[in-house]
Amino acid sequence: MYRSCCSRVIVGKWQLSSFLLAGLLACPAVHAGAVDLPWKSPRDTALGFSLGPNLTDEAEASFLNPAGLASLRRGQTSIGMTLIHMRTGFEGSAYKAGDTTRPLSGSRGGNPGGFYPPLPDLAVAAPLGDKLTLGMSIHADGLQFQYADDWVGRYHGISTDIQIPTLSVALGMHFHSRFRAGVGLRLQRLEYAMLDHVDLGEIIEAELAASCATTSLLPERMPLSVLDAPVLSTASCRLLVPENRLGQRYDFSNRMTGRGIGLGWHIGFQWSPTRGSWLGLSFHSTITHNLSGKVSRTRFGPGWDGTPGWNATELRNDPNLAVLRQYMNIRAVLSDDPDFDSAVIQPSLENSMDGHTGGQVQFPYRLSVGWQQHGTDHLMLMLSATWSPWGELNELRAEFNDQRPDLVRSLSLADTLMLAAGLEWRHPAHWQIRAGLAYESGTTDPQKRLARAPDGQRVHLGLGTGWQITNRWVADTAITYTHIRADRLDETEPLSGHRVSGPLQPPRIWAASVRVRWLWGH
Repeated sequence: MYRSCCSRVIVGKWQLSSFLLAGLLACPAVHAGAVDLPWKSPRDTALGFSLGPNLTDEAEASFLNPAGLASLRRGQTSIGMTLIHMRTGFEGSAYKAGDTTRPLSGSRGGNPGGFYPPLPDLAVAAPLGDKLTLGMSIHADGLQFQYADDWVGRYHGISTDIQIPTLSVALGMHFHSRFRAGVGLRLQRLEYAMLDHVDLGEIIEAELAASCATTSLLPERMPLSVLDAPVLSTASCRLLVPENRLGQRYDFSNRMTGRGIGLGWHIGFQWSPTRGSWLGLSFHSTITHNLSGKVSRTRFGPGWDGTPGWNATELRNDPNLAVLRQYMNIRAVLSDDPDFDSAVIQPSLENSMDGHTGGQVQFPYRLSVGWQQHGTDHLMLMLSATWSPWGELNELRAEFNDQRPDLVRSLSLADTLMLAAGLEWRHPAHWQIRAGLAYESGTTDPQKRLARAPDGQRVHLGLGTGWQITNRWVADTAITYTHIRADRLDETEPLSGHRVSGPLQPPRIWAASVRVRWLWGH
């Protein structure tokens, strides 16, 4: 049965909720679109990620498939590192509130990729007798995206920095010469920092215009809320609303940082139905992260250039709001309705102040199955398929600590399937040459691609070597190229309505991995 999954954010202040949702929306989407790349073992990487379910003779099996630990007859310690470079670029434009006659100023943002911080990995495994092997591994996933501060899509996202280190502890069990099994636990830490700009003036203007469209002045909507107001004619109401005059006058930066801890489990099996062949299966459970973080905001002057920021007096005395201010203040005297400061100024100021948030983000399970066939004593073929139901993570939900209804936003992610194939040739003089190819379906709808993580269908090419240096030392290398089919960006920021649209250079990722293994014991 289809199971609905969501990410949940608990918000204490109503005024902050819209902006928190806009930012935290990116956490699972970015993880699915650009972080969850399987660089865990240089050998598996060089083989196009085809070896994972059937990984043997490596301590990294403690994460990929704990059943593979049972194949170790000696202790093993491995240390490795992966260097990653991504290149992409935006070549389109952005428009105020989606109106192509009102372009936003700014640059195209440059290359938001570049070099990632090195991703380390460490793994240790030790046999506990003839039947059991204990393994532990630490590895890190990560993503860094950094557009120029003045890029036209700054209201959609400027920088994204996500780090996800994972500790895995597993036990491999040798039941029979043709059957192995394993089970393990994963402790995962999610750290994120995201920066964008918010066009508060455009949001205020849009809310006022929407209120007029319903012939009710300032109904209870986000991000502003006012008690019931008398109905006005559309023509009269429009006299109170400025048109195309507040946008980009009251901007502020919106920086979100936080962290969370999640715990998951994984199991695996490896079975040899015939001599020279192995069938492997591994399952990684869902992980739910309990998040805590903060939001830091800095008000800007007109535009994005960081000049001294606007203040309450400037917003209160803006001539474009003079008629509205006079109307609401008179009404406040004649009735119990809120005045202009209470209805417009104070919520706007609260929206541009620092705040705190907490909640949950859930990442779905992953199921992998693989086939390994020894063609000769020197040649081995690997095939694998990996399924992850990102489509079940279908919404981000904000729950309030009072009677207000939940605020929900769709994630629009898709399930992913990776199909991989690899070949390994073993030279009699302790050398191995590896090559692999994989295809992976994208996690995001091409019509709803995020500027923070422009994902699409992926093609992975891998090449690498292995070298048995001595009886106790082994070195592995891998180089991979990933091409992401994402040639266009078209995203509408839900609060201001600003739209960024145009061609995108398909992201290209190069990764180089190196690892040294020390074999110890007898």
